[in-house]
Amino acid sequence: MGKRLMTFKNTFSVKYFSLLLLIFWTVALLISLAWALRNERLGLLAQATIQARTVYQKDTLFRQWAASHGGVYVPVDEHTPPNPFLEDIPERDILTPSGRQLTLINPAYIMRQVNELAYERQEVLGHLTSLNPLRAENAPDAWEAEALRAFEEGATEVVALSPVGGQDYMRLMRPFYTEESCLKCHAEQGYVLGDIRGGISVSIPMAPFWAHLGKARSQEITAHLLLWLLGVFGGALGTGRLLVMDKKRREAEDALKESLLSLENRVKERTVELENAWDHVSSIIQSTPDIMLVANLENHVILLNQHAEDFLGIHFTECRRKTILDVLQPCLAGEFPEDFAARNPDGPTDINLFDRTQNEVRTFQLTVSDVKRKGTETVGHIFNLRDVTRVRESDRLKSEFIMTAAHELNTPLAAVMGYAELLLDSEWQRGVSLEQQRECLSIIHEKGAHLEQIVDELLLLSRLEAGRKVNLEMAYTDVDGELNLLIQQFQKENPRYEFILELPEEGSPIVFCDRHKINQVFENLLSNAVKYSPEGCAIHVSSWADEREVSFSVTDSGIGMTPEQVQRVFDKFYRVDTSNTAVGGLGLGMTIVRTIIEGHNGRIHIDSAPGRGTCVMFSIPRFAQVSPSLQSPLVALNGNSVQ
Repeated sequence: MGKRLMTFKNTFSVKYFSLLLLIFWTVALLISLAWALRNERLGLLAQATIQARTVYQKDTLFRQWAASHGGVYVPVDEHTPPNPFLEDIPERDILTPSGRQLTLINPAYIMRQVNELAYERQEVLGHLTSLNPLRAENAPDAWEAEALRAFEEGATEVVALSPVGGQDYMRLMRPFYTEESCLKCHAEQGYVLGDIRGGISVSIPMAPFWAHLGKARSQEITAHLLLWLLGVFGGALGTGRLLVMDKKRREAEDALKESLLSLENRVKERTVELENAWDHVSSIIQSTPDIMLVANLENHVILLNQHAEDFLGIHFTECRRKTILDVLQPCLAGEFPEDFAARNPDGPTDINLFDRTQNEVRTFQLTVSDVKRKGTETVGHIFNLRDVTRVRESDRLKSEFIMTAAHELNTPLAAVMGYAELLLDSEWQRGVSLEQQRECLSIIHEKGAHLEQIVDELLLLSRLEAGRKVNLEMAYTDVDGELNLLIQQFQKENPRYEFILELPEEGSPIVFCDRHKINQVFENLLSNAVKYSPEGCAIHVSSWADEREVSFSVTDSGIGMTPEQVQRVFDKFYRVDTSNTAVGGLGLGMTIVRTIIEGHNGRIHIDSAPGRGTCVMFSIPRFAQVSPSLQSPLVALNGNSVQ
């Protein structure tokens, strides 16, 4: 549960970071887009303003040119009648030799006609106006009037975006100063040379600019959208890579050597120095199930995981300035090589530490690995202590089992070989009777049966080691009848022991079980009772039943067992007495007994004490409760089929 929670937290942190990065990326691009759109608009407004100033300069130059020539003569028509404000000027109207009438138009008249033509075509507009015009048609609009008042307060130019006729225009206006050519018409208004007579406005239509701005905005939005999608795609790839790297980091916890190498490779890939990755290493060390301590080159402890703190009963803050030996010394149950890391051993070594919680000495496999910087420089050592108590005990038991099995096989095999050689000796056969030869064959048969039993136990052990279940051939069986026959056989084979069978008066019910396997259980229990009881002792066998199950017990008055021995009696290869004078056996009998009982969905219990003997009780269901895959569809009673 803790590992799953840690995995969930790590995954959630990566996804949360990715979400924050996505939000930051989106906000950054939105700000960039807003800034770009704003700059596009400001740029277009600046271009429109520049164009307005250009048009203004052109109109001013054109007017100055006309004023420098005193005006221009043009043909008189309905659109260009003689200017009544110039009637005092000599030769306002002239007649050409061809008889065509011409009239003089001043610069203001010229500019007005040009502006009226531009207004009709909805192009660039120009207007010469003042707050006191001679013609009412030249009166300023609201924006121009506001600009003229600003000129009176000292402004030299007014630029603004303002609508004209329902359309947006960039409007620019500058003050118009009274010139000498202006006094011909406006002297009577009281103007003198240099006065601000009014202003000249230029209006640039913004429709083309807005159209261009729309295209530019579309392109800008498209570019930012593509850039955002590219960033999202890159972020997704980065998130996936981070998740994969996090998974690899968790998998690296299985072995310290692989963890350090994997960490070193990731450090190289991410160009991060080893000293900046101690937090990452600490998380790996804290999550490993082994006891782990990290030391510098002087073997002073600089880091240890929670398992080490719990086992050693010391907090990390108490380990500062202490060596590995100082930290392990209170729990050390043997010698510890202080210069172990410096000697660079060929492989792991075993040390014994006292477990305060279990009040026992446990064996740990000590492995020392170097911590390297940039793959070459050694900067410290990691001491990994893996609990191998069970492994070493299993190795010891297996070694004892091999020796015991060899002895158990060799003893009957030697007898078989010896008597077989006698029977093959023709001279010996002539000197003995037929009855003696049959006795030899009987011994060979007996030892062969013993060998067969040993081989069967080894085959059953191989099935258990391979994780395969015991095959059961289930049938309704009179177990009490089978037990009675078995007791008679044991009594015959062991006349120096008394076998007492206690069965219920009404008889035990018929049981659905594997007859051969249940007989094997009784044979193992009775054999153990004989082996571990002195001659002349009584061995009691009892049977009783209820509505759901039938129970049996085998009780002897032998040497008995301690609670520790009872706890381990079902372990493979375990033998209560391993001395040279111990009774024979492979240490598999009780393992096989429990496997058979559990295969019947039953239970087994042992009550024993040293010097008081042992009582083994087990119960199995009366009716079919075994998985169909473990049984054969046999229904028999004492060997007879039941229809």
